Amino acid sequence: MVGASHGHALKDFPQFRKLPIELRKAIWDEHLASEPGRIVEVRWSKVDRRFFTDLKPPILLQVCHESRKAALAVYDILSLPVSVTNCNAIAKMLALVGSALPTPSPQPIIACFNTFINWKADVLYPSSYHLEHSDMGDVQPAKLIEFLKALNRDTDAAQKVQSIAFTAGTFDSRILAPGLFNMTNLKRLSFVYDDMCCFRERMFLDRSKRHRKAIGMTQIVFPELPPVQAAPTLQLVQVPDIASAFLGLPSQVYAYTRPSRVNPAHAHLSRAEKLALKCKPMWRRLNDQLLAWFNDNVTDLVELLGFVKARKDWSDLTTVPVFMVRDLLVT
Repeated sequence: MVGASHGHALKDFPQFRKLPIELRKAIWDEHLASEPGRIVEVRWSKVDRRFFTDLKPPILLQVCHESRKAALAVYDILSLPVSVTNCNAIAKMLALVGSALPTPSPQPIIACFNTFINWKADVLYPSSYHLEHSDMGDVQPAKLIEFLKALNRDTDAAQKVQSIAFTAGTFDSRILAPGLFNMTNLKRLSFVYDDMCCFRERMFLDRSKRHRKAIGMTQIVFPELPPVQAAPTLQLVQVPDIASAFLGLPSQVYAYTRPSRVNPAHAHLSRAEKLALKCKPMWRRLNDQLLAWFNDNVTDLVELLGFVKARKDWSDLTTVPVFMVRDLLVT
């Protein structure tokens, strides 16, 4: 809305409360419909022993009672209790040195993850780099596995998930795929490549980290390159002067050239296009492994664990390779 006298946008509109309630509700609904989807990145704090996200609650939840009521019709409250392994530092040290002393077994604790989420527009992103190895020193990100198990166990929340993202470099279908069984409405699974954040931002960066907030995702578009000519071709080549003098060869001869394995068009690609080509084989391999694992194990595992509402058909699941877009400001 632009002021008629000054020609600038109005910051206040005191007459809003005087509008009919139907018009006010339409304004709230229009604002909610125009909001872009967010990246709900799940992180783990070793200090506070809890899961959290960088996102702040939607602004309409804090304006007034009327706007909060409209926002709660779009945003759901995700409150997920996660049973995590509380590793004792002394027990871990004794296990590393191979001590024969009895070590106390790790005791689980309950760490809750609470956030507001729009299941239709937002993307749930349990990042491996922020849930990495945790306290146990495992090869796989332990807190990520524990989070997915808790989400899969809460069938009401799992069945609302429509879009989820995983870090491609650490994705293992045998370990992480069982956490997707109860996501019956999952439509889009994104594999995130080259997510430069925290200690991966630079080589040898210390673990004190500099974190940047995830603000969006960009789908990777694979460039189309012309095919490389595989057969050798007969061409006129220049003979070096030394070879021509000693062997009595002419300065130019016809010879069959060895076919090049490098596509000449590759040199004209941008850095993003070259990175996209590098990601293409891994994306296809992850996609094939995921679907093959589902086809081979889903029936047996569903019967074994007794999931009543578990998803049995994964043929309509779309996997998408993406780049994560992060804020330039350090948070």
